[in-house]
Amino acid sequence: MVAVDPYELRARFAPALVIASPWVLVVVAFVQAFASTLLTTSAATLIFLALLYAFSFVVRGLGRRIETGLWTAWGGPPSATVLSDADSTFSTATKLRIRTSLATTLRIKGATESSWANDLHQVQDAFRLVRQYIRQHDHNGLWFAHNAEYGILRNLLGSWWLLLLNSLLSAGVTGLFWHTRGGKTLLILTILSLGLGLAAIVGRIFVLPGATRMAAIRYAESAWTSFLANSQRTDQTNQGRGGA
Repeated sequence: MVAVDPYELRARFAPALVIASPWVLVVVAFVQAFASTLLTTSAATLIFLALLYAFSFVVRGLGRRIETGLWTAWGGPPSATVLSDADSTFSTATKLRIRTSLATTLRIKGATESSWANDLHQVQDAFRLVRQYIRQHDHNGLWFAHNAEYGILRNLLGSWWLLLLNSLLSAGVTGLFWHTRGGKTLLILTILSLGLGLAAIVGRIFVLPGATRMAAIRYAESAWTSFLANSQRTDQTNQGRGGA
């Protein structure tokens, strides 16, 4: 049996379902326009599921493709910038505690030096180790939900134009059915398809950019907090065993 990664279900298939949603309207229009038999309904459903699976790979690739550009526009990856001197996500004392834990728990040389946190490449390299650490010690922590939230929004931001394209194609197909066969239901489906296209444009301009950045910051904050809490707990446990 192949295990399904919960992160993949959220960050890959959830945005893929949004991107493929206009084709649900096409399936409904197809069933409405033609004889609604078990065979036609099953065929239309299987086609939609195949599209959904294909889109799940596409949206992940599009999301990853824009990530570097997003980080550049934000001044660096939030997972690194939150530890810099200029960032106010964490207090100075908390940043020092995190850097101390990096040095003691992960044996990262120079982490306690004052200039270390302002080198984003060094911090990002350390964060890769932090991710592995919290996956082992806090695999169901809040950071996981925030990571999935960021993945969903990033992938939607990268593939918003695909939702627009699918909406226009859906409007074309359902509109053709309505033009040739008539019926109020087919007209409503056409309008809904155009509405999804409008939602894609509005989301791209007004919602997704800001929401994606906020989700990235939340993920960075919760991941570093999880690492700090679990590393200090581990250190205290080890000290207690040593004292005994």
